[in-house]
Formats: sequence, C-alpha cells, structure tokens
Amino acid sequence: MPEFQDKFIAFVDLLGFKEKIALAEIGDGFSLENIFELTRELELTAFQESLNEYGPSTCPGANKLSSDLDFNVTQISDCAIISCEVSEAGLVNLVHAIFQIVFRLMQKGILVRGCLTRGSVYHNGRHIFGSGYHKALDGERSVTFSSKNEQDKRPPFVELSREVVEYQNTISDVQARETLAKLTLHRNSVSAVYPFNHMGLFLDSIRQVYLSGDVEEAQRRLIIIVEGLKNCRKLVEQGVDGAGEQEKRYANHYVECISEAVENLETRFQEMKSFNEPYPQAKAT
Repeated sequence: MPEFQDKFIAFVDLLGFKEKIALAEIGDGFSLENIFELTRELELTAFQESLNEYGPSTCPGANKLSSDLDFNVTQISDCAIISCEVSEAGLVNLVHAIFQIVFRLMQKGILVRGCLTRGSVYHNGRHIFGSGYHKALDGERSVTFSSKNEQDKRPPFVELSREVVEYQNTISDVQARETLAKLTLHRNSVSAVYPFNHMGLFLDSIRQVYLSGDVEEAQRRLIIIVEGLKNCRKLVEQGVDGAGEQEKRYANHYVECISEAVENLETRFQEMKSFNEPYPQAKAT
C-alpha cells in the first residue's frame, strides 16, 4: 500500500528557460532539439539505470537502506524533482547526481537553481505528493547562498536546507564525508552544491602526471582544463546577452567563480612545479 516516507528531496530548476522557449518558437538561434538536449540532463537516466542495476557507485560502502536508494526522478518541463532514502549513501549519491546536472549544464552555458531538503513525501517517479516536495519548491524560491546584498536575490545555486546540513554533519563514513566536502561549499552559515570545488580533483590528476616525470603532458592537461573553463565562462556570458539585469547578476556569480577557479589552477600548478623541481646539483671542484 502506498505511504508517505521520510526522504531527501531536491527541486532543481533551469534559469532562463522561458526565454529559450521563446527563441525556439520563432527559430531564432535556438531549436526544440536544443530544448530537449538541455532537459535530458535533468532526467538522470543513465545515473538511475546504473543505480538500479549495480547499486550506488559513489561511496558504495556508506550505509544504505536499499540497493537502489529508493532513488526517483520526475522531470517536468524545465525542472526536476529528485528524491532518495535518508541514508549516508542516499545523501552523497543524490548530491553527486545534482552536481552532475549543474556541471553539465554549466558546460552548456545554462544556470541552475534549487533546494535539497528533507521531509515527508510519496514519490514513485510518476507521482509526487507531500509536504517535503513543497519544502523543496519553497526552498528554491528563497535561495540565499552567495548573495552579496538585498538586490542580489536567489543566486543560481542548489542550496542545502538546515535539516540536510545537520544530517551531513553526523555522517560517519569517511569517504562519504570527504566526497560531500568536495561537492558542496559552506559559506556564511549556508551550504550549496558547488561545482567549482571539483577543480581540485583536476589538479590532483595533473599532479600525478607531473610527478611521473611527464611535464609536457601535465602542462597539456592543464591547458585543456583551463580552456574548457574559459569556454564555460564564455557560454554563460553569452547565455545572458541581451537579458535583464537580474539574469546578468545570476551569470556574474558563475563568471566570478570560474575566473577564480582558473586563477587557482594556474597558480597552484606553478607552485607545484616550484615545489617539485629538483635542487640544482653542486658542481664538482
């Protein structure tokens, strides 16, 4: 018999979708196929299929109630409702799924806003009911993460509610705790899924190549990553070209974060090179 359950629930919304639809309707540089391309990122089809067949791939050793984490996705127009069981594996895999949505859409120049909360809900993929759903929906409308002032309202981030942060702070699995720290950022008493923290992992992979002695390959990988980030920044800026001041403020959050990530990667790479360069050998006398 169907019943309400205590679950983690996320509501994720694409920003600027109304304008994209208007362009597609008149065939002005955007098509219906482009719309499908964007909304497919919200479906998480491959993510859920893998979860159903193999169980969680992110932190598989973290505690869970079921192998599929009771993971459900409902995609409607420009938004997605995603829910999962309340467990350590459930939270880290849900955050990872949201991270994938945010990061992939950022690569297409699209901004995302939403809320991840905890509450009572019935969700089977097709139907969703419950106060937990409304909490997630209301949370998306009141995001404050990274706000600079009263005018800078509802920035483009997926914010974690107080209940989720409290649960995150109780997680005992070390890998799950460390993974969540890489996928989220806590700033001014507010937490959010943060795609720019992940840049440190890129540097880790570059460092391994550099330490193996292949300096040219490490430099090549750095250039590819930096150019990819710069392209993301360009797409985000182009996405709000001709838009209103509010949309431009949304985009500025991503532009500033991407610029900071590029600068940090380049600076830390130079520091790594200086730190790992061998000392000059003393000349024989």
